[in-house]
Amino acid sequence: MKITLSENDLSNLSTQTRTEIMNLILQPQTNIEEDQKVGDEESYEEDEPFDMTPRTTRVFMQGISDKTKSFLRVFAENNGEITNEKLLKAMQVERDQELKGVFAGITRKIRRFDPSDDSDAYLIWWNEEPESEGGLHYMSKMTTESLRKYFDLA
Repeated sequence: MKITLSENDLSNLSTQTRTEIMNLILQPQTNIEEDQKVGDEESYEEDEPFDMTPRTTRVFMQGISDKTKSFLRVFAENNGEITNEKLLKAMQVERDQELKGVFAGITRKIRRFDPSDDSDAYLIWWNEEPESEGGLHYMSKMTTESLRKYFDLA
């Protein structure tokens, strides 16, 4: 039997149901909730970027656009942090608004991986310093390492 669920279908399901479906799609021993824990703490803290493991990264990358993959590759190539000025140049765009859809899509998708019901998870954070270069975008060390492995940069 085959069942097809769109991203919209998945987003309408409860967090528990989405997690169960993702666990079925992945290898039988994979458990996303366990995969997202670091030691005894949850991988996502409200003031920190979300952590993606290599396994979560593979699932996350399924179904995203080439533009989004290129965007995430820029972060992997720059060890998880890049100034806004350099990011715009690397993506060959002139204004932040031209990447608004990429940021929004990444945020929507990563929140499906966060087991809390009212997720505020972000994969990429931003710091206003250095102001001269439009601020600094950054992601967690674990996510950076997972992306570097995914893009064969490790």
